[in-house]
Amino acid sequence: NVVAPPGGADGSAVRLINALVNLLTVRQGCAQQLVDLGLLDIGVSLMDFEKAKTCVAARPGSDETPEELTARAFTLVARLLTRAPGALSLAREAQLVRLLHAALEGGSKPMRAVSMGGDASAADQEAIERLELCVRIVAVLMTKTPGALDRLTERAPRIEEVSDETALGTSSSSSVAPVCFRDLSKRLLDIAGASRPSGHVDPDEASGPASRLRGNLALLFGALCDAQMGDSVPPSLHELDFSPIVETYIDIMRKERGAVQNNIGVFVTKLAQNPRYKQKVRDANGMESLHQIQLPKVEAQKAEAARKHRMVTNSDARTAEITRLKGLKGMD
Repeated sequence: NVVAPPGGADGSAVRLINALVNLLTVRQGCAQQLVDLGLLDIGVSLMDFEKAKTCVAARPGSDETPEELTARAFTLVARLLTRAPGALSLAREAQLVRLLHAALEGGSKPMRAVSMGGDASAADQEAIERLELCVRIVAVLMTKTPGALDRLTERAPRIEEVSDETALGTSSSSSVAPVCFRDLSKRLLDIAGASRPSGHVDPDEASGPASRLRGNLALLFGALCDAQMGDSVPPSLHELDFSPIVETYIDIMRKERGAVQNNIGVFVTKLAQNPRYKQKVRDANGMESLHQIQLPKVEAQKAEAARKHRMVTNSDARTAEITRLKGLKGMD
């Protein structure tokens, strides 16, 4: 159903959604309240371009466009779903997956244009912003939304309660994947394959949409790589093959920075631990790169975790830390 446009008759839906996104930035705890008010359902509906057009058409005096409204709806849904990953009904989840599947089509073209550097068009840059949000939402669905990955991969049907009126041999629509997982994963792999940067990522681009997209793909693929080593793996998940992007992501790990580089390092580590891809990682000198890049990060994280643990459990360690901080303050 077409949702009623948010805001008053003379208001701007885009400005209202912008305000909600800003609210989620400064008050993350309000996400559940917004979900309870139906904002997640409205956001998913407005991700559909035709429904955004209907919303804009209901305001003849508005200067906003369906493209602007849809873009802000993607941002709102990404923010809300990240903070409330289990809030979608099955019907709304299926609608969202279909919208994401459509939005990912052809994503490798702008990804390649931006990754190659040079003069990527404004349209390509906008496309990457949208793709990054799509991948972020897909990652939340597959890794945090209860049962979503099972539904997408059509894992063996679960026992479900049915009414006496249910016809023999029928099943609920929730047991059928809203899109083909093989097709969805192919689109994601195509984008990943096109995401190799031509050179080392500049510091001012390390938190940009292209880098975030690479990092979110790595988080998603890492979870799927783990799932492939589980029990009773569905055929569609078993057939998913990361071999074509092993070398690509090892190279990206060498060129990225900061948190994104760490996420990619975790994914490459999982590839190296999976018997299907271990030799591929070796052949691309991935083991050496992991020891040079990822191992120091892991050791630093462990050292920091141990330091914090000592601060909590050891009074002498707390005293020493306070003394050290006072000394640093005196050097300012």
